[in-house]
Amino acid sequence: MTKAKKTLPPYEHLFSAQSLKRAYEYVNYVENVQFSQNGISCKVEGSYPYKVKIAWNDNDYTELSCTCPYDYEGYCKHIAAVLMYIEEEEEFLEIPTTTKKQKKPEWKQIIEKLSKEELQAFLIEYAADDESLINTIMIKYATPIDRVDIQKYKKIVNNIFSSASDDFGFIHYQDVYGVSHLISNLSDKAISAREKAKFEESFSISAAMCEVCIDYIQNLDDSSGWIGGLIYDAFRNIENVFHECKNETLENLIFEWLSKQMKNPDYSDYGCDEGLESIYFELGNNPPYTESTSRFIDEQLSQYEKGTDWSSKHRYNEFLMQKLVLLEKQEKTEEAQLLIEKNLQLSDIRKIKVNQLLEQKDFFKATECIKEGIRISEQENLAGVTRNWNNLLLQIYQEQNMQYELHYLARSMFLNHSDSMEYYRIYKRTVEKAKWSAELSSIIDELKKRRKTNAWHYHFSYDLANIYIEEEMWGELFIEVKDANDISVTSRYAKYLQDGFSSQLIDIYRDSIVKYAQRTGRNIYEDTKKYLKEMSKLKNGLFAAKALKEELLNTYKNRPAMKEILAPLFR
Repeated sequence: MTKAKKTLPPYEHLFSAQSLKRAYEYVNYVENVQFSQNGISCKVEGSYPYKVKIAWNDNDYTELSCTCPYDYEGYCKHIAAVLMYIEEEEEFLEIPTTTKKQKKPEWKQIIEKLSKEELQAFLIEYAADDESLINTIMIKYATPIDRVDIQKYKKIVNNIFSSASDDFGFIHYQDVYGVSHLISNLSDKAISAREKAKFEESFSISAAMCEVCIDYIQNLDDSSGWIGGLIYDAFRNIENVFHECKNETLENLIFEWLSKQMKNPDYSDYGCDEGLESIYFELGNNPPYTESTSRFIDEQLSQYEKGTDWSSKHRYNEFLMQKLVLLEKQEKTEEAQLLIEKNLQLSDIRKIKVNQLLEQKDFFKATECIKEGIRISEQENLAGVTRNWNNLLLQIYQEQNMQYELHYLARSMFLNHSDSMEYYRIYKRTVEKAKWSAELSSIIDELKKRRKTNAWHYHFSYDLANIYIEEEMWGELFIEVKDANDISVTSRYAKYLQDGFSSQLIDIYRDSIVKYAQRTGRNIYEDTKKYLKEMSKLKNGLFAAKALKEELLNTYKNRPAMKEILAPLFR
């Protein structure tokens, strides 16, 4: 095997001073290392084990990733620690492709030398002051149970959350990953228990996860979706337990527990109701639970019927739809129809009525029912619902060849919904070819009137641009793009203009890139690189793009990240 000495690209500029300082503490905690010719994947043991992947070429890093939640200046300390580790491994830098046998970290060597008594004494002493260690021990080694005991596992999950909470009871984004990591271990334990037919324990763990997670979710930053995902996974496991256990007592207990959770509006309010409701109604719409489910739905309808807030209206609508499903299964057709007629103010219920009328081929009543739905949704400022009704009306007009109604509705829909060319094409098909030129001028004039312009900002009209593309009005499109002086607009429409306006586009690209590059940040520099590449592909554009790159590097000499990203371009 031929050895060739390799070096890492510079990396210090990729990290904050604080990250580099703290990285030194983690170099000895790099584990499970897998080397490739120009890359490494490994695990870094910190507060929790994080997976790190790094790859590079001669000039730059092509991948720097870590599973930790760090989201601040530069890259995280774990990535920096791995790069420092690689530099220390001179042998690796001389071997093209190998999987190195790992030297055990010193802390592992120490543990292996300890006696059982010494290790137990150490754990007892330090666990007393370390909630995270206690939680890990409880998750991994708690005595299995052969009965339902939700409270036992609620204590464990509560301890996990409370140990991560700040003085005000809030759990910040950077701490949520650690919480979710521990609870996911508990989730794995629940699945393992189910697979071993320990159904009571499996259900107890998952039920505890749901109850505690939904209590805490309002006091933490779950923008990553980790906690919501754990709730969903727990419900899926409970569903599997129900179907696999073949134990009527446990089945009844699970359904009773699900009924109790259904009364908690937090699942719906925090977007965690999908797993719960799908299981509950799947089970509840079948014997022996139909009567219980029907009573529960009636209770919920009574509770939410007069509510005026969004949550109450949403819940009422959901339970009403489930009531109709249940009545259909019970073949109570007349009762279901009365419920529909009584609740036509709700768009989902009105949609059922419209579908009934369409099945009966009563298109006049169907369109009148839709128009009434439009009036209701407009009064309630429900733009999405209004658009859905208009789309259905448009479909009926097309199927029934109602050209007059189709013409005016399609025109209105195009003018009132940005970037919607399908409405434009429908509208165009309703106009005679001889009259289209006048219609086209009319709609262009209308869009120009609607465009807002002021002394501070130019508003680009994507609808006008789309018309110019559809009608192949390239000169008009070029003027729109030029007046916008916005690099994202230039980039989006250059492909339509490059054949006839190449030299003018080079000038537009130049002015737009110069304006854009005044901003800072790696993402800005990456975009600038992309736009320079686009510029270079225009006829006679390569020379201008190279010159502009050098101009930017000379203008912004104090931006090392820009130099790192742009310097290799066009070499």
